[in-house]
Amino acid sequence: MNAVAISLMLLLATLAGPPKEAAPSAGDLLAQGNQVMREGDAETAAGLYAKAATAAASGSPESQGSADPVAALAAFNQGCAQSTLGRAEEAEKLFEQADRTTVDPSLSAKARFNLGHSRFTRGMAAANKEPAEAIETLKSAAAAFRAALEADCTDRDSARALEITRRQIKRLGDAVEQQKQQQQQKQKQSQQSSDKLDDLAKRQQQLADESAKAQQQQTEDPEGSAKESQRLKEAQEGLNKETAQALDEIKPEEGDTDTKDAAEQVRQAVEQQKQAKEHLDQAKPGEASPRQADAADRLKKASEAMARAAEKQGEDQQEGQDQLKQDKPGKEQEQKAEGSPQPKQDPAVSQLLDKERRERAERERRRKQTAGGIEPVDKDW
Repeated sequence: MNAVAISLMLLLATLAGPPKEAAPSAGDLLAQGNQVMREGDAETAAGLYAKAATAAASGSPESQGSADPVAALAAFNQGCAQSTLGRAEEAEKLFEQADRTTVDPSLSAKARFNLGHSRFTRGMAAANKEPAEAIETLKSAAAAFRAALEADCTDRDSARALEITRRQIKRLGDAVEQQKQQQQQKQKQSQQSSDKLDDLAKRQQQLADESAKAQQQQTEDPEGSAKESQRLKEAQEGLNKETAQALDEIKPEEGDTDTKDAAEQVRQAVEQQKQAKEHLDQAKPGEASPRQADAADRLKKASEAMARAAEKQGEDQQEGQDQLKQDKPGKEQEQKAEGSPQPKQDPAVSQLLDKERRERAERERRRKQTAGGIEPVDKDW
């Protein structure tokens, strides 16, 4: 599965710092972090941005007032540095922090975009191994991209990223549905194989009992015993063919120990049947009977193993369905999120929505004044 590239925005903006003092100001630390970030040292830059945020919070000259632009910029840039270092969870927390603390709609849009980018990357990385989990992560990415559009309706990067994410959610959802159908078919085949092997085991045991009786009749009725031996030989020959066919239909997959066990039991049953047939060819039903009984026992064990495989496949299928039900947002949840659904476990949801409500009037005013703006997307998937 090829991941779709979505560019990560880096905002290495600086503020004019005050005259140099003994201790670096928040603005100085921010500028130093920007410089080393440009030089490719994301680790050092992340540390400098963290110090800038601490300095801003402690009351540097830039932080006086109702809002601190340095703190928001420091959180944003630190998030970019952590993302560069591959620390997605830390980066996402910092982008959320930047969005909560800034009063600049442009920075808010960029923070939300980067948050969506990080979630998108995580979701695509999990797509092959955990498609249901990947869908959930991609839904949260779509919510972040949509929130970015709410902050800046002219942001074409966010609009494009949202559409890409929606398509990936659709594609993965189709893949999960196809996988579910394949699992249902596999379970059905395993159960059918179990039933077939059980029937073979019963018929094989019946032949074993009949062979034992035929041995006793050889001295009492030689002519009748010869006819019975011929019938038993023909019946065993037919049973051998059916068992070989049943073995061909068992196709173990990696990690499927029950199906592998079933296949091994059937292979050993086939060997016992061959030896039984050889004894019957020689008109020795008494010697064939133990071989037939052993084959019947192995076929019974194979049937039980395939039944276990079918049961486990059914459990795996149910688990996948339960996961998808948990991941799928309901209509009520979508309506409460004002068309921008977020997973319930996201701790930033309420803060983001509260902030969006306060900014709604300003956004509506800017939309009316913007020519050629991007049409809002009704749904994320």
